[in-house]
Amino acid sequence: MNVINYQCKTIRYKGEDYPFRLVWFDEYNVEVMISTVILSNQLFSSEGMWSDTLAEYIDNKIIYYVDEGEIIESDNYLQQLLKTNIL
Repeated sequence: MNVINYQCKTIRYKGEDYPFRLVWFDEYNVEVMISTVILSNQLFSSEGMWSDTLAEYIDNKIIYYVDEGEIIESDNYLQQLLKTNIL
């Protein structure tokens, strides 16, 4: 599925583009994808289920959702946020 534009760092879902970031962790030798809560709200129904199969595909690529203002923070900030909340 061609909904993730790595060059522009956007995810297209239902005609809208949402930002994402790739965050690298040296100590784990892994890169993870994060996006915004705004996208998360679109991907899930009010019952907490994926809206459709494309939403499931997108959500399975993303490890964490951040507030709109946090997506533009530094890699160090995002690394600390992820370490605190999920790693």
